[in-house]
Amino acid sequence: MAVYECCGSCKGAGASKCVNCKCGHCNSSGSVEATCPKCSGSKTVTCENCRGEGKVLKKKGWFFDSYDACWTCRGSRQQTCSCYTGKVTVSCPTCKGKGRNAECSRCGGTGQIKCTGCDGSGKVPSEWLKSLKRMPGDRLKFEYEKRQRQISTLNIKISRLNSEYQKLQDDWSEAYDEAAQTRSGSAQL
Repeated sequence: MAVYECCGSCKGAGASKCVNCKCGHCNSSGSVEATCPKCSGSKTVTCENCRGEGKVLKKKGWFFDSYDACWTCRGSRQQTCSCYTGKVTVSCPTCKGKGRNAECSRCGGTGQIKCTGCDGSGKVPSEWLKSLKRMPGDRLKFEYEKRQRQISTLNIKISRLNSEYQKLQDDWSEAYDEAAQTRSGSAQL
């Protein structure tokens, strides 16, 4: 018999999610999209290879240098930003990345409300335990002594079965040893 069982209200979790402290700005995700600071939303930045010149040095000469079009930007002086979309994901400024309101009066900003059915433990007394609490003291004492007698009887049976098992094990070992000696004796002839 189980003394405690899983709380039906919280399904054993001990708490439930607070719906009041959900951050409305990020929809409780903790992050929001913002304009990329590198490209300012344009999706392109100055080419890192040619530094916006559109050309790279091909050959250094005595009187003049030879240049080729930049192979990264193909002479356009711009390359695709690493964000690709002009947007980046950043921590929500309202909830500071937590996804919930730290000032919530219902849960204190934890995001969890303690279950009132089990007082946050996730378990409640079983029907068996409740029935014991309703039982008079002399009846409980009688049931306890009855169980103790049953345990004593079962311990005697276990001891007897262990003795029988050990005797069978010894008999089997003896028979095996005799058979092994007989085989080894006939193999030598």
